[in-house]
Amino acid sequence: MSSRISPPLIVVGVDGSEASRAALRWAARQADLTGAELRPIQAWRLPATYGMPVDYSDADFEKQARESLRRTVEETLAEQWTLRSSRVTRRRC
Repeated sequence: MSSRISPPLIVVGVDGSEASRAALRWAARQADLTGAELRPIQAWRLPATYGMPVDYSDADFEKQARESLRRTVEETLAEQWTLRSSRVTRRRC
């Protein structure tokens, strides 16, 4: 039996608010100090409908959430970190 040890993981919720940006900065510093992987996440759901059916076939809410997450990570962590897929990696100069 092989025992693989995963690196520590820090998950932080990001919604673009100043509080979530502060949490992202804290999590990035903590990941740097501990060698952990940083994984920011952003949740989304379909908007509520109130009795009337709504056609969301042209809306890509997942894509919008991914773009919002990418933009927030880039703006908050500047050039130090890069969002790749669902993972954030530290840029080494």
